[in-house]
Amino acid sequence: FLVAVAYATMVEARAKPHAFDPDALDPRCEKPNECPGNFRTVYYYKRGQGCTAIQLGEGCTDNGNYETRDLCNLHCLPAPGSQVRVA
Repeated sequence: FLVAVAYATMVEARAKPHAFDPDALDPRCEKPNECPGNFRTVYYYKRGQGCTAIQLGEGCTDNGNYETRDLCNLHCLPAPGSQVRVA
């Protein structure tokens, strides 16, 4: 009986690929490399704080980061404690 349960569990695990949240892997949510300046402001997801602004100098590269906090909040993970619970 135990072997049958283990086998059924393995077959089910292989049959259903695990879904993932593509927004969690969004490179635009990652912090860009440090590049001093105040030419423009972009937002990235900072663990424990949510979307955070960073200023970049002219000619600095980024990850295609969001240019508004609203877009960052829409596409990146929410700040801890602010996630809506679904019953």
